[in-house]
Amino acid sequence: MEPFDEGLRCQDVLAGLRNVDPNSGSLTPLAETQLIGMAASLAALIRGPDVISDAQALRAVAAEQLDVNQFAFDTVITALADIEFVQGVQTSGGRIVRFTENVPYFDDLYAELGPRLARLPTH
Repeated sequence: MEPFDEGLRCQDVLAGLRNVDPNSGSLTPLAETQLIGMAASLAALIRGPDVISDAQALRAVAAEQLDVNQFAFDTVITALADIEFVQGVQTSGGRIVRFTENVPYFDDLYAELGPRLARLPTH
């Protein structure tokens, strides 16, 4: 599968699981796929404003509107930082409070996130 298709497919899987209990053990094999899907959804949302000055408000919006689990938010931001879609992450009290986005156009977004699946640690 092409890297673009891999990234897009992860976002599709996340959307398809919208009505499934996120705490279900049956989703365990899809954890990495869901993480990349959350990263794709969040990256698409933050693209453009450059500086995200209230990451906690973004956490709430992402949880409510994009199915980005609030407990996975920091991991998603870290994944986006690993591929340099997010930079300058600032924390306060152990919470991400601010960062700068550097998200490319959509065709590059999916092409970058797709190969990330291969680099995630397996359990």
